Amino acid sequence: MTEPVPILTADPTGERTAPQREPDASPYSRLPSNREIDKALRAARRERKRLERGEVRRFTKRSRRRRYAWLAAAGVVVALVLAVTIIAYSPLLALKHIQVTGTSRLDAATVEKKLSDQLGTPLPLLDQAAISADLAAFPLIRSYTVESHPPDSIVVRVVERQPVGVIQRGTAFTLVDAAKVPIASSEKRPDGYPLIAASGERLTSTPTPASRPPRACSAPCRPTCAPRSTPSPPRRRTT
Repeated sequence: MTEPVPILTADPTGERTAPQREPDASPYSRLPSNREIDKALRAARRERKRLERGEVRRFTKRSRRRRYAWLAAAGVVVALVLAVTIIAYSPLLALKHIQVTGTSRLDAATVEKKLSDQLGTPLPLLDQAAISADLAAFPLIRSYTVESHPPDSIVVRVVERQPVGVIQRGTAFTLVDAAKVPIASSEKRPDGYPLIAASGERLTSTPTPASRPPRACSAPCRPTCAPRSTPSPPRRRTT
């Protein structure tokens, strides 16, 4: 390796002189400033965080999908519950029609009119105690069931008391059931039913020629036919 050949320069006086070498620069003069260092560190941190986020997304992709699925399912359930609640307690499900079935001696229209105070009430908010109190005004009703038919109807299925005999009070004849609840009263004795004469706490029956006493009121079973002081209210059967 050869060294560079120095180039002689002409002096204004005409003498040739060797070129002067510049002093070697200090290595510390090329170091970046603190501002440049901070900027590079911030850029490195941002790059590292970007890479870490990419790795996290790559390794948690399946779990994130499951979480999104659960959140979507929970949102759908909450929305359905809110929708059903709002619709159920809104005027959309208000009671407008009442139908009474199973009556033979009772007038269904009279029973429907008695229950008309429930009209306009949403089906889930029907007052079952008030319905029972309204139907208790009819002694002929032994039991009943209430069926809701959305969006605006209910069906009341009535089971009437069955007559088993006639009690004579003066000149009137009263048709009663096994619990001695009056069913109908007339001046003429109804045909086909035995005459029941109350004696103390026991009942005796005198059958008419056209009928025979029911088995429940035979001699061995007379204590089971003892009269009650007040008729029991109609029982509500669940469906």
